Amino acid sequence: LVTFVAAVGSACLLAGSFVRIPAGEIGASGRGWLGAGWHLRAPFVPVARVPESATIDVGPVEAVTPEGSARRLSVRLRYRLAASADPSLAPAAAREGIASALRPVLEEALGAALRTSRVALARSGWASDPIGAAFVRTLAGKGISTSDLDWRRIDASPGPPVAPLLSSRRQKLLIIGLDAADWQIADPLIRSGRLPNLARLVHEGARAPLRSYDPMISPLIWTTMATGVGPDAHGIADFTVTAGATGKTVPITSRFRKVKALWNIFSDAGLTCGFVGWWASHPAEPVRGYLVTELLGFSMMRPDGKGGDAGKGITYPEDYYAVIRPELVRPGQIGYEETSRILHIDRAQFDSAVDVAPPEHPAPGAPPHAQDPVWLVRKTLAATRDYEIIALDLLRRDLDVVAVYFEGIDMMGHRFQHCMPPRMALCSDAEYEMSREAVAAFYEYQDEVFGRLLAASSGRMVLVVSDHGFRNDGDRPPDTLPYTTNLPVDWHREYGMFVLSGPAARKGASVEKASVYDIAPTALYLAGLPSGEDMRGAVLTAAIDSRYVADNPPRRIRSYEEMGTPLSAIAAPAEASSPEAQEEMLRSLQGLGYIGPAAAEVPGAVSASKGTTGPPAASASASAVGAGSEAPRVFYHRNLATYYLKEGRPDDAEVELLKANEIQPLPKTYELLSEIRAGRGDVDGAVASLEEGLNKFPEMDQDAVLWIVDLRLGQGSADLASQALGRWRSRITRPAIAAACEGKIAAAAGDEERAIARFVEALQSEPDLSQAALASAPLLAARGRLAELEEPIRRALSREQRIDEYQNLLGMIRLEQGRPAEALDRVGRALDIVPTDPRFLENYALASLRAGKPQLAIERYRAALGDPRAQAGVWAGYGRLLGMIRRPEEAAPAFSKALSMGDRSEGTYAGYAASLLESGRRERSREIVREGLKAFPNSAALSALQRRIG
Repeated sequence: LVTFVAAVGSACLLAGSFVRIPAGEIGASGRGWLGAGWHLRAPFVPVARVPESATIDVGPVEAVTPEGSARRLSVRLRYRLAASADPSLAPAAAREGIASALRPVLEEALGAALRTSRVALARSGWASDPIGAAFVRTLAGKGISTSDLDWRRIDASPGPPVAPLLSSRRQKLLIIGLDAADWQIADPLIRSGRLPNLARLVHEGARAPLRSYDPMISPLIWTTMATGVGPDAHGIADFTVTAGATGKTVPITSRFRKVKALWNIFSDAGLTCGFVGWWASHPAEPVRGYLVTELLGFSMMRPDGKGGDAGKGITYPEDYYAVIRPELVRPGQIGYEETSRILHIDRAQFDSAVDVAPPEHPAPGAPPHAQDPVWLVRKTLAATRDYEIIALDLLRRDLDVVAVYFEGIDMMGHRFQHCMPPRMALCSDAEYEMSREAVAAFYEYQDEVFGRLLAASSGRMVLVVSDHGFRNDGDRPPDTLPYTTNLPVDWHREYGMFVLSGPAARKGASVEKASVYDIAPTALYLAGLPSGEDMRGAVLTAAIDSRYVADNPPRRIRSYEEMGTPLSAIAAPAEASSPEAQEEMLRSLQGLGYIGPAAAEVPGAVSASKGTTGPPAASASASAVGAGSEAPRVFYHRNLATYYLKEGRPDDAEVELLKANEIQPLPKTYELLSEIRAGRGDVDGAVASLEEGLNKFPEMDQDAVLWIVDLRLGQGSADLASQALGRWRSRITRPAIAAACEGKIAAAAGDEERAIARFVEALQSEPDLSQAALASAPLLAARGRLAELEEPIRRALSREQRIDEYQNLLGMIRLEQGRPAEALDRVGRALDIVPTDPRFLENYALASLRAGKPQLAIERYRAALGDPRAQAGVWAGYGRLLGMIRRPEEAAPAFSKALSMGDRSEGTYAGYAASLLESGRRERSREIVREGLKAFPNSAALSALQRRIG
């Protein structure tokens, strides 16, 4: 019996000492991680199975700031675990689960980030910010890869008070936001006496073109002006989000904003404020004063007389809506006389107008839906009047800061800008007769609103801003109506409007450099507060009286995020919902072309539970601040990707594009992915992106085939290029694309005459196919025939002036013809479109030297170098220009900067060494020559310099 029991016990122990881990899981034990398969284990040692990859919530993640303040986060991430991961994490994972095992790791990372990062802790963030990057980096060091990481603050303890920062020298403010207002349209109206109030503001103060950024989309830029940071930091990156409970599309909410806005900061400082109509301010947050969100205007817009159901969160205080509502007007109350000021219509046209909603499912190929002009004008006038009424009410309450946003100029532009004189072919006879003066007439109406606001603002500083301009005159897109779905941004111009007037303004000043990032720091300064070091812009002191600035020098603090009431504790209504106003807002956005039809039903949309970015999906921690009910849509990530690309951050852009494709694959996303991968030298990856798009989308642009051919030729593989053309030729229906592909392959094979012939054929068919023109330019220039490109270039530019490569090429033609002044004009136009392109800048420098005007090129370079988008090549080009005009002491630092930014080309080494030698720094020049020769041992220029140095 004893023997039998022992045998049974041994068998049980033997059976217990083996464990099977299924594929897709990892075993966690007290001794480490176990991969898939059978494993021997010690008796009675538990082994837990955890998914190899999953999305988890980790929290609370706690750490202490250097000042001793406790910080608590909720973190959501998708991890991938391997058996080779740090074994010290396995015991905790076996006992308590993987989330608990990772919590101390994240707490260590958070503590280190709080100690070392100069960036304050915002309300939320993701993998690309300093906190998220610290999480990703620390987990990677433990052998755990992550994706889709986001975090949100859940602590609510206040920081140091803001009120002590308030200066005794401060101004009361009126901020007027004019969507899409443009000096190119306003200035002629000012000169003709049609905008007397704006003219007075300009005469008594300072003005500037206000530079925007890409993508030029209202919610992003107006939030930047209210926060001082870009969409990567503030989190508002689209018009709409997906409501998790219903899957429907709703306007993006204030819950997506990750940092404090001006109204939060002013309230923390004890200043009273009233903000009216600001983008992405719904649901309204508590403020010391009043917050009237962008949904109020839309709640009053129903032309049938319905509407006015405020729902929750439209105003703060909540009851302010009931107070002001009796004073407001609806579109139906806007009469014929007011409407006919904007449109040339008779009474019958006014009475017969019908407000037709955009179709939910338009027929394929149908033209863009045109909003009824009469009802659009009536709605716009009603909303403008309502926001004026509210602003006047707040001014009567003598608040410290009143800010009001007006959308009317943008709405008029997107409906009628193609009918402004000179008339475009897109505008019919009837449209032109009705609406040729609509935009100008609305500017006049808006100026009258100015007058009434100014009359109620005696003694205040007045700040007027717009988020972007609007293309006009000969600069308008020739083939795109301004309300074409998903293309309205094509009509936006990079420079908007800035005016500062009032007691502390610099009278008559014309400010050269001002950007949307500067508005928040400037508003804070005028209100008596410092700006934050985490804000990208600066106080526009050039617009402020110099004596005032001398007596009140601008101050900076680390951040407002760590002061006063944390944003995580500022609770907007948890279930703020105003479906009627939201529907009207979506209808308006669709009518202007900003969003597509049937936006509530995007195929493949990711539900909020996945938690891609932005607010984490509903969880105990996230719901504490009312988040979790909304998720980003595809264009949220696409917009961020565009922003990152323009900022020179391709890796971050790629992450966003991949997230966009997870939600809804789109042809443009594959094109952008290809561009990024090609830029880093991953030709195979770039080609794979394009071919995946071509396979998935029959309608994908045929230019993708031309790009594939170009990429393969760039690898030096004519065979792969020919194979690609053969593989995709059946997709090519445009003769110009086929001819351009064949021309590129012929040029690579050395048959230059055939290449030229095919490029000429392509340009005859499509003169705006710039790839063909650029490929043929060096071949024609070598034969002294560059001028042959002028005819197709001029044909293309007659339709669309903003083709930067063509303006540059035409400049080179003029230079070859010995006409440097005209070359300067043309290359200057290219630089107006792309101010930091190194090739255009070098061509401009060459033209300026030929014209005997090098100072023009120096000014262009200095403007470009002040642009955050300037890359190393701009510094190198500036160094070469300074070297050519014998200013080596200035050239050397420019070359040094280029090297430090990664331009380690032979020419940059040689230019740096030569400028050092000519400025008397022989030993340093010798060091640079040696360094350069290590990389370029056969360089004739560097070898010659070495001999000169001796």
